[in-house]
Amino acid sequence: MLTEFGIEECKFEESKFFKHKIKDKMPSLFKNEELIKKGSFFINTINDESIDKNKCDILFLVDSTGSMGSYLKATIDNCVKIVENINKNYNSKKQLKYGAIFYRDPIDEPSEKHSVFDLSSNKTEFQNSIKNEIAEGGGDGPEDWNGAYEIAINKINWTKNSNKIVIHMADADAHGVEFSPEDTHPEEGPKFLNTIKKIAQLGLKIIGFSIESDALNSFKKFMDIYNKNNGFSFCIFDNLMNIDDFSNNIEETIKFYIDNL
Repeated sequence: MLTEFGIEECKFEESKFFKHKIKDKMPSLFKNEELIKKGSFFINTINDESIDKNKCDILFLVDSTGSMGSYLKATIDNCVKIVENINKNYNSKKQLKYGAIFYRDPIDEPSEKHSVFDLSSNKTEFQNSIKNEIAEGGGDGPEDWNGAYEIAINKINWTKNSNKIVIHMADADAHGVEFSPEDTHPEEGPKFLNTIKKIAQLGLKIIGFSIESDALNSFKKFMDIYNKNNGFSFCIFDNLMNIDDFSNNIEETIKFYIDNL
């Protein structure tokens, strides 16, 4: 099973991003030496001609378990700010939609529910709808990444041929020993590996933000498998900025994705 996904061959390669033909258009953030050293970018050289660059769907995927208690309000405030600024820059030029999944951990606590906000072109309605989300639950370290991405694949109404961007903010690894070696739910690993294949096939572009570096291992493994399955674009930020001021860096990345990919 693992060989099928390239696990045995995977290495976290440094800076594949810089081999891409559009490297001269990269924002200054992507030339940060610390990011280069960590190899935090992967962009496939495949140009997806099916994408309509006038259509852009942006989905926020946010860990909302108890450990995010001290971060969630700031995270939501930054999501609101990002939407406001992206809309200001592109609303007259692009068809923009915004959505969110605030995921918890029903793997450990079946009563816990993910909060899902489908894609909407009404940015004010979206901003208001996410403001009351709270951090709760999460019985152990790893969380239900697979459940969140299954919702993203199967229940989010992506616009046909749109530029699909997922901004994933997490402070804990994914379930499955492939992603969190001490996890007590080994059955979850193969599920998420299969889901990652579907993520790549759907053309989702991932921006991962590892808070306090606590989700970095899973983001690295995620990117490796995504890469092996011809995913289009993956970027990892490893706590290089405070949660309160990371929005400018995320915005810069989104703009790069919208303008160039």
